[in-house]
Amino acid sequence: MYRGSRQNALQRRYIEANPQTVSNLLGVEIDHEDALLKSIWDREGWRPNALVENPANGHAHAVWPLVEPITRTEYARRKPLSFAAAVTEGLRRYVHGDKNYSGLMTKNSDHDHSNAS
Repeated sequence: MYRGSRQNALQRRYIEANPQTVSNLLGVEIDHEDALLKSIWDREGWRPNALVENPANGHAHAVWPLVEPITRTEYARRKPLSFAAAVTEGLRRYVHGDKNYSGLMTKNSDHDHSNAS
């Protein structure tokens, strides 16, 4: 992994979801062939704003945007970081997401190997 220009990143299969110093998106990886259904079925009010699916196996990344970004530098406050981590964990459990997903990289919806919803 390395940082590059936005133009170069948009050609890649995976991109970094958030800038280096803030989080403005919460993401969950769903490693099930029916990831789309798991993320939207009976989920009124909690549906992800974006879902990027691998059409070959049905696995997907679900993404929820934050109204206000959360700072992730050494000057960040702990409570917003802890709250974001707790919300992400709740979303992960809610859609039966991958426990080991770090949230750093996500599928690029503009790439040929993805379907975006």
